[in-house]
Amino acid sequence: MDIKEPRFPFHAAECLLQKGELAEAESGLFLAQELIADKTEFKELSTRVSSMLEAIKLKKEMEHECVDNP
Repeated sequence: MDIKEPRFPFHAAECLLQKGELAEAESGLFLAQELIADKTEFKELSTRVSSMLEAIKLKKEMEHECVDNP
């Protein structure tokens, strides 16, 4: 098992998202993104990671707005 394999933290982040654990999922995605770096063989995974990070950002913003404007 290669600890520098970006698919492991990515899949863990997917599971955490399903559980609604945004901060933990975000952490896993940042790690996956770091491990991917500029490796061309992970281009598709890099795109998915970026999309998921953007979705988490939007979800956090929505939750923050709901707290500020009940």
